[in-house]
Amino acid sequence: MRLWHILLFVLVLGVTAVAFAPMRVFLPQKPDGLSYGSVDGTIWQAKFDDARLGNLALGAADWRMSLRELLQNRLVADVSLSGGTLEGDLRVLANRRGDRRLGAAVLEMKGAPIGPLAALPGGKTVLRDVDVMFIDGRCQGATGTAVSDVLAVNRTLLAGFGPALSGVLRCDGDAAELKLEGQDSGARLSVRLLFRPDGAGEWRAVVEGARPEVAAALGAMGFNMTGEVSAGGELRWLAF
Repeated sequence: MRLWHILLFVLVLGVTAVAFAPMRVFLPQKPDGLSYGSVDGTIWQAKFDDARLGNLALGAADWRMSLRELLQNRLVADVSLSGGTLEGDLRVLANRRGDRRLGAAVLEMKGAPIGPLAALPGGKTVLRDVDVMFIDGRCQGATGTAVSDVLAVNRTLLAGFGPALSGVLRCDGDAAELKLEGQDSGARLSVRLLFRPDGAGEWRAVVEGARPEVAAALGAMGFNMTGEVSAGGELRWLAF
């Protein structure tokens, strides 16, 4: 047997091993990143059950990846989310240099965390025409709109405070930013979410002009009451 026959055999064996290896080999679970109850399938097509990204429950996630793009050193995956807090179809692109891009026509998030101690169960936040792109470790483009009725639906839990929120995606330095704002009964709420190129991020909510009973309701949910009425924390928006 000639040397090139041996090399070809080894190459085919390696490609076959990758093609049929279980998906869990390529996307291992991480406590502060992606976790799931079970996963069936390969890197090309897989289904996750009870998936979570950090503290965000994704429910079921169907994954499909393009072989043609992978042969060009790019990962392009279509992901469909259903049955969890976040639902919708999105496309994720990545390459070896660390560039990232995420796009979605419509994403819906049910309820929302409202502080370190509680989450609001009703209402939803809808993002449309989302396109976020990071190149060479910097945000190079971020577009999309967001509207939320979560606070309006849950106003009885917040002493009658329930502004409708809206905002747009944009680049803010190296990160992408989504800033949601709204006002109700003389008080104003601003929620700022930052999405960094490495898939991590943070959020911060500030309420100005809140009535004492509203401030007390927010304080019971974990808002900081020293100085301004505020809350915040870390988030994860990409698994890799």
